[in-house]
Amino acid sequence: MDENINSSYLKSSGKKYRYLLPLFIGLLGVIVVVMLLVGNKMRNQQHQDHLFMDAIEDVQITTSLFHLWLEEYIAGDRTKDIKTVFSYLENAEKEIHVMLYGGVTSHGTLSDPITDPVVIEAVNELHADLNTLKESGSKRLDHLEKSGTGTDLDQSFDRDFDGFLNNAGKLEELWIDNEKKYMARSGNVIMAVIIAWTSTLCLSIIGVTLLERKRSRAESETLQSEEKFRRVISTANDAIITIDHTGAIRQWNNAATGIFGYTEDEMIGSPVSSIIPERYKTAHTASLKHYLKNGKRQLTYPVVLEGLNKNGTEVPIELTTAAWTVNGEQGFTSFIRDITERKNAEDSLKESERRYRELYENSPLGYQSLDSDGCLIESNSTLCWMLGYSREEMIGKWFGDFLTEGSREKFKKNFSRFKSSGEVRGVSFDVVRSDGSSFMVEIDGRVGHDDKGDFKQTHCIITDVTSRKKTEKKLKESEERFRSIFNTAKDGFYVIDLEGRYRNVNDAVCKLFGYTREQFLSSDIRLLLFPEDMDDIFNKHSNLWADGGFVSDLRLRDKEGAELYVDINITPLQIGGESFALGVVRDMTERRKTDQELKKMDKLQSVGILAGGIAHDFNNIMAAIVVNIGLAQTYLNPADEAYKILAAAEKSALKGSSLSNQLITFSSGGTPVKTVLVLPELITESAHFSLSGSDIILKTDIADDLWPIIVDEGQFTQVIHNLIINSSQAMPNGGEVSISAHNVELASGEVIPLKAGRYVKIEVADCGEGIAEDIRARIFDPYFTTKGMGQEKGTGLGLAIVHSIIKAHNGCIDLDSKIGKGTTFYFYLPVHEEYQVDPHVDTKELSEVDAPKDKIRILILEDDEQVYAYLPKLLWKLGYEAVIATDGTEAITRYQEALEAEQPFSAVIIDLVIRGGMGGKEAMKELLKIDPEVRALVSSGYSMDPSVLEYEKYGFKGTLTKPYTVENLKSTLFKLLENRR
Repeated sequence: MDENINSSYLKSSGKKYRYLLPLFIGLLGVIVVVMLLVGNKMRNQQHQDHLFMDAIEDVQITTSLFHLWLEEYIAGDRTKDIKTVFSYLENAEKEIHVMLYGGVTSHGTLSDPITDPVVIEAVNELHADLNTLKESGSKRLDHLEKSGTGTDLDQSFDRDFDGFLNNAGKLEELWIDNEKKYMARSGNVIMAVIIAWTSTLCLSIIGVTLLERKRSRAESETLQSEEKFRRVISTANDAIITIDHTGAIRQWNNAATGIFGYTEDEMIGSPVSSIIPERYKTAHTASLKHYLKNGKRQLTYPVVLEGLNKNGTEVPIELTTAAWTVNGEQGFTSFIRDITERKNAEDSLKESERRYRELYENSPLGYQSLDSDGCLIESNSTLCWMLGYSREEMIGKWFGDFLTEGSREKFKKNFSRFKSSGEVRGVSFDVVRSDGSSFMVEIDGRVGHDDKGDFKQTHCIITDVTSRKKTEKKLKESEERFRSIFNTAKDGFYVIDLEGRYRNVNDAVCKLFGYTREQFLSSDIRLLLFPEDMDDIFNKHSNLWADGGFVSDLRLRDKEGAELYVDINITPLQIGGESFALGVVRDMTERRKTDQELKKMDKLQSVGILAGGIAHDFNNIMAAIVVNIGLAQTYLNPADEAYKILAAAEKSALKGSSLSNQLITFSSGGTPVKTVLVLPELITESAHFSLSGSDIILKTDIADDLWPIIVDEGQFTQVIHNLIINSSQAMPNGGEVSISAHNVELASGEVIPLKAGRYVKIEVADCGEGIAEDIRARIFDPYFTTKGMGQEKGTGLGLAIVHSIIKAHNGCIDLDSKIGKGTTFYFYLPVHEEYQVDPHVDTKELSEVDAPKDKIRILILEDDEQVYAYLPKLLWKLGYEAVIATDGTEAITRYQEALEAEQPFSAVIIDLVIRGGMGGKEAMKELLKIDPEVRALVSSGYSMDPSVLEYEKYGFKGTLTKPYTVENLKSTLFKLLENRR
């Protein structure tokens, strides 16, 4: 308020009462006596009035606290339990009871109950409103437990609370009016006015006297005080606005300008309603009139509302108003603080609390809080739902009561550690629902402490992990299966990233390429690529994710630089949001060799058909020549010159037959006459013999303990001879050839196409120029040579024959070669440990074998006239009687007739191929039907026929391969008929 008003008032008062002092001195004494008489009664009545007003304020405060704490409880603050919250209503009810019937309030004893019926009715109405508020609060709380917030009950509860406070305010006003009436009826009000007036007058007279003497000094001090006051008002941080009883603005400081946008000049004299929003104006006008009429007490507590800015926007403010009266003039001074930032912060806090409440109650995770004994003091709706209990059923119970027996003991042990460590992470328990079923939960939490740092309560999140644990178990099992498959698969598996770096490889990849896993993981795909292939592979890799993967045949290199041919299937995949590629690698090096072998076999088979036919006819011709030479020799003395000439002719004929056998060997491997051989000496002798007269140095590394093998000695020698000659020809200027032989035991698939088992491995190596990669696949092809054709150079059959012989012995051959460093041929031959050598049959020379005394009848199935014209004569000379049949049907008829005539044939010599008639194989089937004990020899110029190779399978007792000498014929018949004799 304006201090000029106070200054002028003091001056006028001093002059007015200066001369009246003596008149009132006597009156003052009388008034003092009256005051002593009636003051005591007034003080008692005023004391009761204050207690009643305090009781009303207590009712308002306790109900306000009830409203506040219930709202905070609903929002999730559990620092006070619900019983404490409702106890505030009980306190309010006690205060109302004291108003009606007297008793002790929180401020003193209200001894006299109220008697005014209007006031009694107002108190009873307030009591009814209190019960309504209690019921509304209970419904509000009950609905929260079931459905949460945000319903009509929220608004209903707030309306009941506002109604209660309004009625409490009306009761306060009613009591003030009643108090004034009471004072008027008793006369105390008049007495009090007289006493107050007289006292004020006396004090004024005394004060005026004093003021008169100090007036000059007071005026100076007042001016200084007024200046200081104006400065304080002007520089205050809060807006200070003073209005008179009409609502006109008398004072306006700079802070008010900052809040409302108006200058001091604009606002002095303007109505205060210009800064009041429209919705508050009616209430403001009514309140102002009410105060001026009834003299309501000063408003000392702050009020939060909105003010109206000059630009029309509303500003949240905190308002504190003080009323004053100067010289009978009433006014108000308001202290206003801009709380925009605080309001925004409060709004944000409320929104945050609302979101927290929703998150807390509607969270998919359970929440619990335990006291120091492990008993529940809080739980959210999710945990109640998980367990099947209400919150009331759970609060106060020991958490272990909701666990299985095993988990209960685990909880006891872990809870003490939890309290001491202050934190728990991922501890799992088995929880029992209200229906008896159980499930697994996982608890994460921290310990809350009080101001002293002592344990207060726990705050824990509870997650149902039953499904997750099952999924994790299945995932772990799946990962273990995948890891097992990944690491133990025969095919290579690897994972690369977008840059081509290896992120994982399995054992098969490491074994295939010879690198360790660590070496792979520190490198990229360039590790296995040949420089000339890198561009093509990187182009495929860069388009991998766009193309969805690719399948390809690739040439890669191992750690030693050797070529490996692989089939590779690369598929893009996503793992944890990252892009990778899974590669599956299959070593096709041996398969490629096998395919080359198959192609080679196809070529050999085509030529073999022709070679087999030529060999058959040629051997038949040679058989006729050899038989006739043998027959001629029987008429001569071995000392005769003619006998020697025939022997030389026979030898030449047999050499021709050897050439025919080479054709058969080239086409299908020949007919190996297998015997058990111990190789060291044979290998060494064959190698030295092949290099006789050359300048090639031979080095040998032959194991002394080589396992015995079953081979045709002649064909095996031919293999060694051809390989040694091939190596020596690769070094026209001389050099060194080495041959080695060792025992090896192969696993399945280790060397294709061999089966698992024991083998002898033989290697022949030279230090020549090597074989180029582009011709290695053709090196075993027939008629392929790099030396030119002719006797001096090469025929192209040497390595083809080697390949055929080794294949006929169930082995395989291959080579390694590097340009400029030489070539190594290596082959494997199987060990037949189960083979048993037949007892030695003494095959004496023809001259040492006695001819049979009685002619033995032999049936011969033969369609070649050159053979059957002279063979019976030869057999006659050897002591046998021969009968010729030119086809199978005739042979069967003659054999049947001989049995019926009781002159059976002791042996049958059957040629397989009969032109224009039944062949030997079909004829043998019929003979076995007639006589299962028939003794038959199979004779053919084509030694690779299955009937010759596996003659026992077709019922034959032996073989007689064309051309055969007299000695071969005689010894074979001797063996056939030996048991008969």
